[in-house]
Amino acid sequence: IIFSSKKLKILDIGGSLHLLSKLISDKHDYILCDTKNYKSQTFKNAKIKMKFYNCDWYYLPKFKKNSFDIIISNDLFPNVDQRLSLFLSKFVKYGKKLIMSLTCTEHKYNKFYQAKRLDKNEILTILPYNKDNLFRILRKNKINVSENSYQKSPNLFHNGRNIYILEL
Repeated sequence: IIFSSKKLKILDIGGSLHLLSKLISDKHDYILCDTKNYKSQTFKNAKIKMKFYNCDWYYLPKFKKNSFDIIISNDLFPNVDQRLSLFLSKFVKYGKKLIMSLTCTEHKYNKFYQAKRLDKNEILTILPYNKDNLFRILRKNKINVSENSYQKSPNLFHNGRNIYILEL
């Protein structure tokens, strides 16, 4: 993306402000959707020229088919947001290319964590996706994956999570 000679229209879901934001926004039409509450002054001070939606991706406006050359979502699904199937059904049609990093664990069902809801006094127990869950959801959305469709590499994370790159 940074070295592309063509000006691209890019939608970044959950990308946050990062070191490359300015480089990408200087060269391309860049839209960021993130729930982080950035002040507009942040973008002005960093001289970042991009459109910013401060909302959950689900509430983005509807776009025309193939509105974007590339839609990016890294390290969001399904470890932070377990609505992967809903996301795919909504966004696949908006981009000519979709690039995602998908995170899951190798464990079966023995690792979980608790999270407190922000809108209610309720504690939820979250079971992270394992590879079987992830591949099942991808197949349900007509994305063909198999045990042989990925390359196993040494695990970099102490909690046993793996990252898969999906390009559609």
